[in-house]
Amino acid sequence: MISGYARIISKRKMSKSLFFDVRFEENIIQCIAEKGCVENFSFLKSLSIGSVIFIEGNHCDSATGTPSIQLSLCKLISPCHISMPDKSHGMTDMLRGKNRALDLISNDNSYQFFSLLSEAIRTIRNLLSQAGFNEFPTGLLQSNFGGGLASAFVTKCNANGRQYALSLTSELKLKKLIAGGFNRVYEITQSFRNEGIDGEHFPEFTALEAYLVGDSLDQLYQFLEEIFRKLLATDTSGTLRNVVDSDNVQLNHLTFVEAMDIACSVRNPTLSSLVSSNSELFDEEMHGFTWVYKCITKIIAPHFIVPTLISEVPHEFNPFCKIVENSTQQSVLVAGGLHIATLSVDEHDLEKVLPQLTNQAEETGISINQELLELYKIGLPPITGIGVGINRLAMLFLPLEKRRIRNSILFPFV
Repeated sequence: MISGYARIISKRKMSKSLFFDVRFEENIIQCIAEKGCVENFSFLKSLSIGSVIFIEGNHCDSATGTPSIQLSLCKLISPCHISMPDKSHGMTDMLRGKNRALDLISNDNSYQFFSLLSEAIRTIRNLLSQAGFNEFPTGLLQSNFGGGLASAFVTKCNANGRQYALSLTSELKLKKLIAGGFNRVYEITQSFRNEGIDGEHFPEFTALEAYLVGDSLDQLYQFLEEIFRKLLATDTSGTLRNVVDSDNVQLNHLTFVEAMDIACSVRNPTLSSLVSSNSELFDEEMHGFTWVYKCITKIIAPHFIVPTLISEVPHEFNPFCKIVENSTQQSVLVAGGLHIATLSVDEHDLEKVLPQLTNQAEETGISINQELLELYKIGLPPITGIGVGINRLAMLFLPLEKRRIRNSILFPFV
């Protein structure tokens, strides 16, 4: 005997039978109610689409072989008082975000996508746990905004009248944990940037940040490959296979210079050469981080569908990364035309970091973060880190025409 609560997704009537498609235990299954087998057959015919019911019955196959539940009991628990979206026209992406409950009820594709998003987060957590990483909630409010050139969301604490910023990165707090003795730490959290909105950027998003003691990116490369292997195994939509074509995932590797040459035939790119070749995207006054970031997101990423690691990214992208034999120890992962992740080995020598902190403060007009400076003064081991945009990773589960970050956010607030 099977019993539980279900929601009616669709209904078909025949003279002596009713067929309901219901959401039951997170799956859609057909229920069959036959006249003479349930007491309230006439009443059941009047139930509206979307209503919540309680069912009892046994598994069976319909006359057409469809797996079903033969009902012996069906009770109305909560009627649906609004009309479900028209199946032919559905809901616009904007309406889906504003009324996510209705979207999930009426659109199984949306339901399956967010189920995959949950599975992706669970997969990442399991892999990190197996690798010995400790998860910590580091909090969202901070007195000093650690977002580099990004704009902060600010709020006021009524208890002390002080202004605080919503977090964009957990980096400083997680590195404090490493300084305190933990070898491997991570957080999956909400991040906030008060800037523009487009297909790849949104003011609020979910990010993974993980750091470990060491000076090699190899383990994080393997971690990314394992993420794709696991996600391929759980991708019921099959969309990810348009990006990753094999269970034996091995990330492609290119240097930044090689990737730029492939993407736009620009060798050894500098800001001046980029301004000459693409003045619409670059200008001479552009900050170092900005021009490198535009190269990654606007030029390189759109040319790479298969997951590809771009190494030796110019120092301007992260002036605090380690340099070995004139080669920066930082990489980015691009896939499906998107910038998915950033990896780096960070410089831990205060004498090498301090000039970079000073230059950054002079260029941005933002004073040196004293908490960060104090952390370097305490002393740090070599630290390797990775940041993954969870929403961008989830976007790979979306069909190309729907691949916008807003569609990967459960409850977009704008």
